[in-house]
Amino acid sequence: MRQATVCGRPVTAAISIQTGRRRHRRSWFARSALLAFGVLAMLVTGAAHAADAATGALMRQAQAGDRFAQMTIADDFRQGAGGLSKDDRQALIWYQKAADQGHTPAQNWVAYFHEQGLAGLSKDEAQAAAWYRKAADGGNAFAQVTLGYY
Repeated sequence: MRQATVCGRPVTAAISIQTGRRRHRRSWFARSALLAFGVLAMLVTGAAHAADAATGALMRQAQAGDRFAQMTIADDFRQGAGGLSKDDRQALIWYQKAADQGHTPAQNWVAYFHEQGLAGLSKDEAQAAAWYRKAADGGNAFAQVTLGYY
């Protein structure tokens, strides 16, 4: 075994051990940094894959007729969230599907789309009032308040 030297002079075992620990700490730190970077990269790409999988599962539920999933998909299209691009027309389609099943928040959104003339609809206060009435009759407090303005 070779003896450690500093500037050509032999060093004591205590110093040699400490120097070895420092080297070990540096390598541990470097390995930890690489591991942390790898975990971060995995989380970022894994989160994207998980979001895609969740959106896919939600879309399958919505297509199967689940009104709560339809409402969530509509919200995601309206806001451009959940990995979906912002698309008011698609949002209206999904709100309409949920509204037709008696989902009062979706009925409220369909009314709002008619009231504001969104997603290519022309402004139609009579149609909006009819949808607000359906939502209000179903117990939606926001629709009840909004209907008071008509």
